[in-house]
Amino acid sequence: MITVTVYLYGTLPRRFEDYDPKQGYPVALDQGADISDLLGHLGFARENVAPVINGIIADRGRKLADGDRVRLFQPVQGG
Repeated sequence: MITVTVYLYGTLPRRFEDYDPKQGYPVALDQGADISDLLGHLGFARENVAPVINGIIADRGRKLADGDRVRLFQPVQGG
């Protein structure tokens, strides 16, 4: 098992009643999990989110490591 800390932006935090933006949201995943696994675990599998891992923009196939800090940004839309 690995544990990553997730930080949510935009309207994404509204889905988690106990979310603390200062502490993040700890998530335990199986060893070898990637961003897609994390998004599915959080219920964002079909969402258009921009993942940043440890300050680096990542794609959904990027493997996660124990202790990673994952920031999920909701794209801004408008006209």
